[in-house]
Amino acid sequence: MTHQVASLSLSDARMLIAAGEKKAEELGIPYNIAVVDAGGDLISHVRMDGAWLGSVDIAINKAWTARGSSAAGSRSNSTMRSWVRSAPAAALSIRI
Repeated sequence: MTHQVASLSLSDARMLIAAGEKKAEELGIPYNIAVVDAGGDLISHVRMDGAWLGSVDIAINKAWTARGSSAAGSRSNSTMRSWVRSAPAAALSIRI
């Protein structure tokens, strides 16, 4: 029996990236921003102009690690999607 898990969509990932870019611009620091799905697989990544090239892998690995943590695993994927859609900037402060 196959078990399907709801995950973030590309649209959700784009909202998170847009919120991350906005926050990075407020801080004046260019970032690499990565979003992974429920299985820890990369949905999307962006490297802002001026962001350190060496941190591409770091951003992707941090996203994967955060998704695999027990804190992230304790939240349902539907709850995560709701948070992303209602307040993407707030969702950046939680582990997805």
